[in-house]
Amino acid sequence: MIKSRNKGITLIALVITIIILLILAGISISTLTNQGLFKNAKVAQNATEKAEAEQGNILNEYEGEINKYLSNDGKTEEKLVDKVNDGTIKIGDYVKYTPDTASTDTILQELSTYSGSSDNTTSTLTQESLNWRVLDVKDGQVRLISVLM
Repeated sequence: MIKSRNKGITLIALVITIIILLILAGISISTLTNQGLFKNAKVAQNATEKAEAEQGNILNEYEGEINKYLSNDGKTEEKLVDKVNDGTIKIGDYVKYTPDTASTDTILQELSTYSGSSDNTTSTLTQESLNWRVLDVKDGQVRLISVLM
């Protein structure tokens, strides 16, 4: 008689191993949930978000304080719109205004480029002293009109 030796796991040993693994998994899951690990993680997340929002508010306050010191040597900057809205300046009043949108050199260059002549032309630009009058306030902007005097 030939005796055969099987090397391997029997079906019963496999079932017992799976049952033991399921019991261990159940114990570890119940341990994690009973200690409140997930609950503590949620509390920590909420605390972090709250601290982040508070830090952002503090930084905004500091930025506002710094801007107060940097603008106009300690004086608070008052805009023309604010003066019109609080009644300091009324519609029709004359105000001092210096337009700074274009320099004289830029205007001269544009005049020579778009003069309509292909020849070299000399353009003369004189800046008159203009007075500015408050026309109205629309959408938070003051509209001015120039008056030559």
